Amino acid sequence: MMSRLILTLTAATLCGACASSMPVSRVRFEDRPIAWRVADDRDVPEAPEKSSFERAHNVFDSVVLQPIDRALAAEAKTRAKNVNAIGGVPNSSWYENRRLTPQEVFSGPGREVDAPSPPFLVKSAKRGGKSVGFIVEDARGLDFILKFDDPNYADMKSAANIVTQRLFYALGYHVPEDHVAYFERSDLRIGDDVEVTLDGAKKTLDEALLAKLLESVQRDPEGYRGLFSRFVEGQPLGGWLTHGTRDDDPNDVIDHEDRREIRGLHMFSAWLEHTDFKEDNRLDVYVTDEARGASYVKHYLVDFDKTLGVNAKMHPRVVDGFAVAIDPGYALATLPTFGLWARPWERIDPIPRIRGVGRFQSDQFDPDSWVPKYPETAFAARTRYDDFWAASVLANITPEHIDAAVRAARYTVPAAAEYVKSILLDRRRQLLEYGFSRVTPLDRFDVEARGDDTRFCFVDAWIEHRFDAPMTSRYAVALYTQDGRRLGAYDVRPDASGRACVVATDVEIDAYTIVKIEVSRHDEALEPVEVHLGRGPNGPRVVGVVREGD
Repeated sequence: MMSRLILTLTAATLCGACASSMPVSRVRFEDRPIAWRVADDRDVPEAPEKSSFERAHNVFDSVVLQPIDRALAAEAKTRAKNVNAIGGVPNSSWYENRRLTPQEVFSGPGREVDAPSPPFLVKSAKRGGKSVGFIVEDARGLDFILKFDDPNYADMKSAANIVTQRLFYALGYHVPEDHVAYFERSDLRIGDDVEVTLDGAKKTLDEALLAKLLESVQRDPEGYRGLFSRFVEGQPLGGWLTHGTRDDDPNDVIDHEDRREIRGLHMFSAWLEHTDFKEDNRLDVYVTDEARGASYVKHYLVDFDKTLGVNAKMHPRVVDGFAVAIDPGYALATLPTFGLWARPWERIDPIPRIRGVGRFQSDQFDPDSWVPKYPETAFAARTRYDDFWAASVLANITPEHIDAAVRAARYTVPAAAEYVKSILLDRRRQLLEYGFSRVTPLDRFDVEARGDDTRFCFVDAWIEHRFDAPMTSRYAVALYTQDGRRLGAYDVRPDASGRACVVATDVEIDAYTIVKIEVSRHDEALEPVEVHLGRGPNGPRVVGVVREGD
């Protein structure tokens, strides 16, 4: 339960018997399994009110009010408040820890893995945006939002949407079910009393008007290329904010800027060039779990068709990812040089002119300075340990997963698929280097008793991902009792995979044991990491991790 998790994390910081001169920290953890789920899906009998999105208000709030509030508060960055005892993010209505196969990434989160089935009944025109789009029902009775590519930017929006949607799904976020599918004009049928708005006037959709609208969308030899986004189950409540909580949702008790999975979206959005990360591209949905008879609010990311450099290409906006909508910083920086200083976006190597490829590049990509179009409070609140968590999650996304996401996008030109994959891989490597370089990146701690010996292992992500050779690093591992009495000490080095193990022989492991790891890299000391072990019912187990600075 969420209250139990918060109580554990709070109580873990208290240890009245520990003296400040102890060789280990004052933190202690309860001897129990790590919490990997929180109960923020308790029944909410009445649906919260639907929020409205007002673009002007949203822009003013994000560009002016929130930065002023943060500047006046002048508060130091704090640790994320929804993490478990090892710094991970438990499963919740916001996030799920997923380890998908490439095939699962290719298929996506669909309740049905196949594409929408024609014919499609046009029920209404989609709301919002300036491009052609409809609400359609397929042959199975399933509702989708149908959007199209501009023929001048063929494949671009639909392919970017699918790649990003699949990868956000793999990263652990809740996303809709999206597909790219081709169909013929005869597959579209007009429902009763369908109205569309053109030039500010409402008109009834008929065959002639439909034909005129379809003239402005992409059509290939295979037919019309459509992006089908299935309606999520439940009642939409509008977008969620990256700060504060939803007042009418009793499960929403942690300020959004203090949630690690929302802070981590900075790294993931930077990877996917999701600069259009604003309130109306996020969605709260009031859902019902029939098995439990409980209704609650579930939180989604939606609408990814401006990612992967599409926003910069189509609008165009050459500063996308480098500067927010109103950013005087770069203008002031160029004044002393009278405009001679080349800003980062002016140093980008020419991007190949390939069908379906946006202004997506990696040679001038900077993970630390990347920004969305509008500032987000949670991104400003993130710490290096939020970035470390995000990098650890991103490390689980392999080249095979990326290839599966790109294949699902159905780029019509093979060179486009290869280019997008290469940039995703390059940006991924830069993000991993950034996330792992600012902390002591030890992870995946494991302990087991073997007879009279205890084997303790961990992985150094810096070595695992080949940012350095194994011989550059050594680990001084010391074992302590709960009250700080030293049990034993060992010097170890990692193997080629970054894994290192200590076998504690002839050492009586205490009921509560603290393993302190001091890392030396190129003879330079890094921040120590403590792994706390309890005595579980089946032998020693990890009950918590303490990272200096987090």
